[in-house]
Amino acid sequence: MNPIRNKNIFYSEGIDIKEFREILRKDDIKLTKIQTITKNLLKESLSIFLVNNEFLKKNLKKLEKIHRSSDEIFFSIVLITENGTEPILDTDIIDDIIQMPTSKVIFLKKIKKHFSDLQLKYQSTILKNELELRTREIEELSRIGSMLMLEKDLDTLLHQILLKSREITNVDAGSLYLIEENEKKEKYLRFKLSQT
Repeated sequence: MNPIRNKNIFYSEGIDIKEFREILRKDDIKLTKIQTITKNLLKESLSIFLVNNEFLKKNLKKLEKIHRSSDEIFFSIVLITENGTEPILDTDIIDDIIQMPTSKVIFLKKIKKHFSDLQLKYQSTILKNELELRTREIEELSRIGSMLMLEKDLDTLLHQILLKSREITNVDAGSLYLIEENEKKEKYLRFKLSQT
């Protein structure tokens, strides 16, 4: 997984964020007005969608589809309402609701909290992927351990050990040297096997 450094806020038509533009830019947050939504917007970034009811209703199916397939994309959907009387769509994809007008401090705190949560989700995904990789590597090492006891042909065993070692270390080629002793009990390395 590629490292994520970009923070984006995508906001829909009809949302006025002029008064927040400067404080968001100070935090290196890129602001982009959008007409529609695509999964490509979300690649390699932490993203927040600021949407109004109209945009949410119009793009609900797309948003739900992206939300379901969000294993390695990291975004929050924040509904912006202009007054307390408009009906709010009952859907699980809304992560927060901000009622406007609101203060710059409250708005910025909510945005920072969402980016912090997204960063934690991203780091958790990295750790989960790393754990899965290490688990597979341990399983491979266990298989090699079993082969040590079961395999009678030394050349086959050494070939498998080198092959699995290359897979675990993710290298294209490798060589195996054996430590041997001469008549004087001096140790030296002897080339045994190479793989490319």
